[in-house]
Amino acid sequence: MLKLISSMPRPLRRVARRVVKKASWPFTVRWLSKLSQHPDPAAAKLAAAIRAAITQGFDGESEHWIEQIEAQRRDLAACVEPLISEELGEPGPFDDGVSVALACSHSAVIQIALVLHALVREFRPETALELGTNIGLSAAYEAAAMAVNRHGRLVTLEVSPHRTARAKVLHKALQLADRVTYVNGYFQDTLENTLESLPPIDFAFITDTIRSSRR
Repeated sequence: MLKLISSMPRPLRRVARRVVKKASWPFTVRWLSKLSQHPDPAAAKLAAAIRAAITQGFDGESEHWIEQIEAQRRDLAACVEPLISEELGEPGPFDDGVSVALACSHSAVIQIALVLHALVREFRPETALELGTNIGLSAAYEAAAMAVNRHGRLVTLEVSPHRTARAKVLHKALQLADRVTYVNGYFQDTLENTLESLPPIDFAFITDTIRSSRR
């Protein structure tokens, strides 16, 4: 969400950041009202998305997806199997000794995931980009929003083939795999070519720039 805010005109950025940073719900209600009245048409969508995420004011379709994804999160959080698969070769620098449960703990928490879902629902991107797939939970929330919208495709980049493999299993189980394209490799090796191959990016979630870059 902060990347989305950063791309807005400066006056709208100031309002949006104050909404996000303030924890007081009465304050947030007031600022959401101001945000929704801003002349930039993106402001009303941003306000609606933040409100939906905070109040969990989603329709039945989104509620169904949220329940399904969170059930998968609970299973992943309880899985003590090693993240790595021998079939995919040696672990990367951030995979050795990591369990599925530990990898799951580094996923977007539900509060952030709900904001992602709400933003995709409101802005209806045709092409979305995610940097840092991990095991696929944030991508599941984005792809689920696209499924509800009946519109959009997500391209998600990840350095670890082991994490990508887990994400693919998750998305297949949720029947969301047809909304997601996976790219493996360090960002400096894959990002430029990926961007060149895609139409304009309408939405981006940048969750990992350190683990997926060479030192």
